[in-house]
Amino acid sequence: MKRLIAALTVVALTGTLVTASAEGMQYGIRAGFNMNSISIKDGPDVDMGTGFGAGLVMQYPLSSQLSIVPEVNFMYRTLGKFEVDLFIIPVKVTFSEMALSVPCMIQYRVSEGSPLYLSGGVQLDIPFGSKVKASLFGVSESEDWDTRNSIDFGFPLGLGYMINPNMAIDFRFVLYVTKLEDDDVDVKLMSFGLGFNYLF
Repeated sequence: MKRLIAALTVVALTGTLVTASAEGMQYGIRAGFNMNSISIKDGPDVDMGTGFGAGLVMQYPLSSQLSIVPEVNFMYRTLGKFEVDLFIIPVKVTFSEMALSVPCMIQYRVSEGSPLYLSGGVQLDIPFGSKVKASLFGVSESEDWDTRNSIDFGFPLGLGYMINPNMAIDFRFVLYVTKLEDDDVDVKLMSFGLGFNYLF
């Protein structure tokens, strides 16, 4: 049911991106790199994972300083890795997956004509192909992460710089408020990203 609701949300937003039209509206592409950190309550310390993604972006200006910026991104990400001891032998465990990510941001320019802007909003991710990989003596085995939650919901905050009217780079932090797993284990995710937007 959660996946159905999430899929309908994505379809509705995609339809808005395709059909909406207004003076000054711009469409473009986005590419980015991210670092992900998970915390496991009463569990081991987890090293940060990395990932990358690309997608479509739309900028809808409300004023000279304020814009709505929805996106649809496809991402590959590792969520983290840690070591556990198996009969005193260290086993490396890595979480990886792909995800469809749909942030909707409000972008605010610090002053009219300023290249600096602040952004914030909400973000819905739909993970799929989630895997848990265990490595021992250079041999790796992967299995499906069956307890993975079907959606991630979080709040992104960002700081960006307009290189020119069509090109921008930004740093983004996302705090997710949903658990990564459906069971009672309290596992949560944070993400840090560096992105590049090009508007046509």
